[in-house]
Amino acid sequence: MKNKPEKSEKNIKYLSSVSIENPGDADAQFQKGVFYHNKGDFSQAINYYEKGIKHNLNSPAVFYNLALCYYEINEIERAIEFFFKAIEKKNNFKEAILNCCSLCLKHGKELHINQRIDDAIHLYLRCLGISSGSQHIALLQYLAGAYSIKGDISSAIKCTIRSLELDPMHAFSYALLAKLRKFSDEDTAFIQQMELLLNYYTQKKDDQLLLFWALGKVYDDINQYNKAFSYYIKANNIISKTVSFHIDRHIQFRNKMLYIFEHSNILQFSSLGNKSKLPLFIVGHNRTGTTLLANKLSMLENVCSAGELSFFPHSIPKLLDKRSELTQERIQKMATSYLSILKKIGGNAIRVIDKMPVNFVFIGMILIMFPESKIIYCKRHPLDICLSNFFTRYELGNHFSYDLNNIAKYFKEYEILIKYWHQLFRPKIFTVYYENLITNTEQVGKQLVNWLNLEWNDHFLNHQQNKDMVYTSSFCQVRQKIYNSSINRWKNYEHLIGDIKDYLSNEIKEYEKDLLTDASRYA
Repeated sequence: MKNKPEKSEKNIKYLSSVSIENPGDADAQFQKGVFYHNKGDFSQAINYYEKGIKHNLNSPAVFYNLALCYYEINEIERAIEFFFKAIEKKNNFKEAILNCCSLCLKHGKELHINQRIDDAIHLYLRCLGISSGSQHIALLQYLAGAYSIKGDISSAIKCTIRSLELDPMHAFSYALLAKLRKFSDEDTAFIQQMELLLNYYTQKKDDQLLLFWALGKVYDDINQYNKAFSYYIKANNIISKTVSFHIDRHIQFRNKMLYIFEHSNILQFSSLGNKSKLPLFIVGHNRTGTTLLANKLSMLENVCSAGELSFFPHSIPKLLDKRSELTQERIQKMATSYLSILKKIGGNAIRVIDKMPVNFVFIGMILIMFPESKIIYCKRHPLDICLSNFFTRYELGNHFSYDLNNIAKYFKEYEILIKYWHQLFRPKIFTVYYENLITNTEQVGKQLVNWLNLEWNDHFLNHQQNKDMVYTSSFCQVRQKIYNSSINRWKNYEHLIGDIKDYLSNEIKEYEKDLLTDASRYA
């Protein structure tokens, strides 16, 4: 981004007709602003530029320079506003337009992270009116992403299609559209275009990767499972070469957790834990319906979803690394910190959901801190978990998911820990089987709501009407009504996954038996 100020309005042709009441004084303020701007004293520069504005200095240069100064002191939203003011004064102010669009794209990402999606959408829409070329296409793609999180899938699709109209060679737009809608045999031309693009992008791995993911999804949609699987393998092979996954580290951490609970007095701390009933945890392996269930429960009165909080995955490993800090006082302090986060998000809610899936690893520590809290554990057929992870590209982490054998190992090793938590805390854990949630939604829902001591509401059945933002890879699925095509999806690929089916044979048998037992409760 250009950060040199416009030197003097007298040297800028488009300022020659500027109308000011006191030209000498206003120009003096501007010149002082430029002086301090060049010195790097941005606060003083802002002071003098704003004095110039008070003296009716109404030029693009002063607004542009103010934008640069506010950018330098990291007041991004004010910087953007002044860029827009500079552009209002001169429509073809090229540097202001380029810098404004660049900053809007960057700031939009931060708004996403801070869950200010409506603000991001407003910003992108405003910027579309001045942008062109690659920046315009990028803004359309960012806008599509923001609409997706908000649940406005139709608007997201429109933005993506428009970006493809402007640049039919843009791999990212194809990948985004593949995620946003379901494809059919009538989309042959679109699929062929992606296939052709693969030949064009033979030297561009990032674009190839996007197209591999997209083609895997599209061929799965049209029931060509061999082709779908081959593209998913190609995509995962590329990523697996760029990340590292060591199952031994997970086994070590799991064993450390087991050792602490089996060989210390930590369970005694639970009697002195925080008695708040505010936290409600939805946990389980990735792709087991945690987002769906959170959306359903947050439709109930006085229940709020906080999304996937990183509190426990960040804090507990650090705590366990310093065993000397594993004290009652330290645990209570962590509980207080966590509650403050929930209260800030939940307002007057009586239950606030934390649906971070990997919290299943920390169930023991969670129930030590919050002995009155409840855990909902989501389960799904082991092979559907493996395939669904393999077919998902995660934004961060989950390095195990890019190799089917690693997914199976990860699942198998952590099942040991989950069984241990059930032995210790069974009354505090309610197990929801994905298949039964889909096929017996109301019955499962009513039993769960009763277990939570909440009041049933039929809104639970209409999760697709939930207006909460969804930041997970399930952002499309949870906006749809319940569908059962995701049940036993693994059977479409059974002939391709024999190795992991054999490896998880005991877990599969046990799961299928438990699923039938659970289903009998709703018969």
